[in-house]
Amino acid sequence: MNQTIMIEHELKEIQVNAVRYKLLVIEFAGIINHETLKGIPAKLSSIFYEMEGLLVLDIRRVTNLNSEFVRAFTGILHVISEKFTRYFIMTEDQKIYNWIMNYNKLKEVNPVMNFEELKEALELDSLIQEFEF
Repeated sequence: MNQTIMIEHELKEIQVNAVRYKLLVIEFAGIINHETLKGIPAKLSSIFYEMEGLLVLDIRRVTNLNSEFVRAFTGILHVISEKFTRYFIMTEDQKIYNWIMNYNKLKEVNPVMNFEELKEALELDSLIQEFEF
């Protein structure tokens, strides 16, 4: 069976109240396991070096959202946590959403279902930033 993973990244801007956020969106698609993730930490480090912004990991197009995925993706999250203390993971899968909410090593990681929910999650943050200025 041919197992492949696709990783794409882009910068997006989103405005919440008067605050403009620069988002670094990294989209994962395909099958994620230990085999397909070989070399991915180096690729992610390169992306992080070249671009900056509020990190959003979009895993909505991952096809194997199961225990194999969780074990493999946990390793990637440890690499990401070295660079980012706060970031978002976009998923439409309720089990993965709950795993992110309950995994104690992902305290500053917020699961969101889509970009509209991301805007809602940034609402309080934007009000605090407006108040500070």
